Amino acid sequence: MKIAICTSDDAELLLQYNLDNAERFARWNPAVNADFYTLEWWQFRVEEWDRRFMAGTEVHFLGVDETAHRLIGVCSLTNIVYSAASFCFMGYSVDRREEGTGAMTKIVEHTIRYAFDVLNLNRISASYMPVNLRSGRLLTKLGFEKEGYSKRLLKINGQWEDHINTALLNPHPDFL
Repeated sequence: MKIAICTSDDAELLLQYNLDNAERFARWNPAVNADFYTLEWWQFRVEEWDRRFMAGTEVHFLGVDETAHRLIGVCSLTNIVYSAASFCFMGYSVDRREEGTGAMTKIVEHTIRYAFDVLNLNRISASYMPVNLRSGRLLTKLGFEKEGYSKRLLKINGQWEDHINTALLNPHPDFL
């Protein structure tokens, strides 16, 4: 598996990944419109991701199976804030065929190293729905600690869903 920052060449991979996992992702993500499943939409989205990467506010990593030429998983750092705060939010998803293989762990570990070693952030925040036990186990395994509970944080499938909030602190607090 190759893990790299998303580029404009990845729009088709992202489209196919989301088409292949549409039903599964609907359980965990806000509703999307029909345009979401078009190449034009993903080309626009990747261009926007690139602008935000250049601005230093987001970075999106893709785990790619180069042999099969398909995405294994995506891990994103968004809302990157520097200065006294020095943190970001992390979100991730894995292809239905890769669930339980350890691939997502590798992609998230890579992303964490980048956040701490390259971006020099102090903390990464991640939230998950209480019913998403796999996500909770992944975060716990990687050292994220529970910090709170947000009622009605995101609207998923037309219903407000609660989330458990976690965070991982940079193990080298003297980095700044």
